[in-house]
Amino acid sequence: MGDRVTRTAGPGTRPQSYRVSGVALVTSPDVLFQPLNPQLGPAAAQPPAQIAILSLDTFAATLAPQLRTLTPASSKTSRATVCSSDSPGSTKPARTE
Repeated sequence: MGDRVTRTAGPGTRPQSYRVSGVALVTSPDVLFQPLNPQLGPAAAQPPAQIAILSLDTFAATLAPQLRTLTPASSKTSRATVCSSDSPGSTKPARTE
């Protein structure tokens, strides 16, 4: 503790230095970092090997401004085809409206 680590938001972004104030043991990273869209159905989780936990204020002031913005999906689409989650790996289409 007290050491400094350097993280970047991605390729081409400025490195940020943070002081280590604690260490956490994450026992179920595959659950913590599972996909957030249930319409995608089951997916293999690939949790990161290293995790940095920042306060919201620190994140907002240092890392967030360097992240790219995501464009929301169009709300004009009323129908979508998704895979059924009957069983892992299923490719059976299901209609949603």
